Amino acid sequence: MEVKAQPKKKVVEAMAVIVVLTAFFALFSRSAEAGLLKAKIYMTQEKIPRKLSEKELIDFVKKHQTQRIDESKESKVKDRSWQANVLIAFNSPLGALEFDLVFYDIQKGVRVLVDRQNTLLSERAQKTYLQKINLKRPRYQPNRKMELAIEVNRAEVGRFKFTTAGE
Repeated sequence: MEVKAQPKKKVVEAMAVIVVLTAFFALFSRSAEAGLLKAKIYMTQEKIPRKLSEKELIDFVKKHQTQRIDESKESKVKDRSWQANVLIAFNSPLGALEFDLVFYDIQKGVRVLVDRQNTLLSERAQKTYLQKINLKRPRYQPNRKMELAIEVNRAEVGRFKFTTAGE
């Protein structure tokens, strides 16, 4: 009688493990939608030294952070742009292989979509990303209040306000 009860117990235990693992992976992969994933965003126009550790990189960008990015100095106004480095520090690994940088013009107090840039990743486990941005005219305009939002799986996980300075 005990021999028959033993296999049944193992099947129930195996099913319980499968249910727990499925719930864990569903929760992990949907962390952005659940509000668990957050991103801190830093922007700088300073040249970033090579060969910094992750902590040194974050410290450098925090120290040189700006909320105003200056326009490039090309002689033709139509050829000018705003270039910066954006550091995105997530509180946990993404669990995804991409995220979006979404740019809004907030000059008039409401968000107006200007651009969406998709970023593909090489590692799911990485938490810190350095992204170079080049915001070109005529899509971007000088002296505008802007907002950069980071989206993972279409869920917003961070925001950063900045200004485009220029002529």
